Amino acid sequence: KSKGTSEKLHKVPSSDILEKLDLLEYPKTEKSQSVPEVVRNINFSAWNPPPGNRRLRGDLLYLEVTTLEENSLHITCSVTGFFLNSSTRDTFDPSPAVTDYKSHTLVELLKKASHTFSSRFSRLMSRKMTKHPYEVVMRPYPVYEWMAVKPKHAYDWNRAEDSLLTTYGMEGGRGVLRDWNEEYQCCHEMPRTNLVERILYNRTKYRVYLDFREAAVKGACAVIDGNIPPINPMDEERAWVYLYNKIFFSLTIDGRDSYKDIGGDRVSHCNASHDLLGITAFERADVKELYTLATLAVDYRGHRVLAQSIIPGIFHGDQASTHVYGSMDSTDSIKSSPDFHKLMLKAAKKLHIKEHRVVDAKGNTVTLASCVETKGIIGSDRRHYVLDLTRVFPRDANFPNYQKNPTSLLRPELVEDFCCRKAISTIVAKRNREAAAAAEAKKAGKSAEAKNEGKNTDQSAPPAADNQKDGTTDKDNSKSDTPQPDGKAETAQPESK
Repeated sequence: KSKGTSEKLHKVPSSDILEKLDLLEYPKTEKSQSVPEVVRNINFSAWNPPPGNRRLRGDLLYLEVTTLEENSLHITCSVTGFFLNSSTRDTFDPSPAVTDYKSHTLVELLKKASHTFSSRFSRLMSRKMTKHPYEVVMRPYPVYEWMAVKPKHAYDWNRAEDSLLTTYGMEGGRGVLRDWNEEYQCCHEMPRTNLVERILYNRTKYRVYLDFREAAVKGACAVIDGNIPPINPMDEERAWVYLYNKIFFSLTIDGRDSYKDIGGDRVSHCNASHDLLGITAFERADVKELYTLATLAVDYRGHRVLAQSIIPGIFHGDQASTHVYGSMDSTDSIKSSPDFHKLMLKAAKKLHIKEHRVVDAKGNTVTLASCVETKGIIGSDRRHYVLDLTRVFPRDANFPNYQKNPTSLLRPELVEDFCCRKAISTIVAKRNREAAAAAEAKKAGKSAEAKNEGKNTDQSAPPAADNQKDGTTDKDNSKSDTPQPDGKAETAQPESK
């Protein structure tokens, strides 16, 4: 495609077109859905932290609240509750005010100090109770809409403080980091022998994956915004990778020019989607001692970021982690560990992958149960990890010029449907053969019985042929045996011609 055509494809529609399509008003927000404002602002006071003598008296921190009546309230949060102090923005006086409104909760204090807060807060609570439970209960996972309206940018101190104090998905500030890989693999090792164990396994793994997803999305956005430095700043910018919050981030672009002649960045972009489909397929195969990485693809500001959990010891050289399966250098050398190959055969049997032989650049023949690009690594925790599952499914031979399009792969649903239909047709054909064989056997049995009955009938009949040889018949014999009245036997007279 020409450069001009590419620019037209990526051009953003103008506001006039959006107005004609009536997309600027989608979704339409009702006025009744807006949350009533109960307080103008709540933020930390500039007098924080409390001095040492006030800490001994139980002061924890100070708040500054601006009510809707435009009154500035300086509140002390202590171990005994909340009360108004006598401080101002110019003078620090932590002693209780003349009317301190001492309360056990902050809401009770604000109700006493602000009549507008009291009336509107009650209305806010009643509004929440009249809603449907599905509108109040928080969703178990975030939902990202493909179409959104321009948000209203309001004056908000809390939003400004959150943006300055954000840790980009890292929990607990700069404290102990969560080991996402260990949590994810521990879920894989949970027992699943009965229904209760299966429910507990799915619940735990779902919770861990949601936490990983939240941290990965925030980290990926920080990578694109330039707030996280790369771990290889001396390399070319297209080859930069990032490590933050024990999550490995990489851009799905052809930074090493591996696909320069067959599509470049487009191939890398599609391979990320194929990798996720391959990981999903191996997860469904559920091989006990074969592990995959927690992986997430984040699309943000026109970029796709691939976030993965980290294999233990992979950044510490071959002494900590070992490559035992597949190729690391584009078929120059291919490895196939017997133990790892047995695990791959279990997964290949469920994924309908045939075991095959490949030859590396040195002429060595290796037997694999996956494509060459799939890698098997034994981490420092002695677990068997499989990664780079971009070609788990076969290529689409019906795709135009599929030899030069490595991303034209069959979808897993099509492969599964084909295997099911093939299995059903095989079972039906086998049953038809068995029925035909049974019918033939039954027919042969009937013919054999008919032959046996004919033989038995022939054996039970009298030997009439021997009497005819003597020239007499049964009638003649009966006559000769019968005595005559005169005591003489009747002799047979020959007939004249």
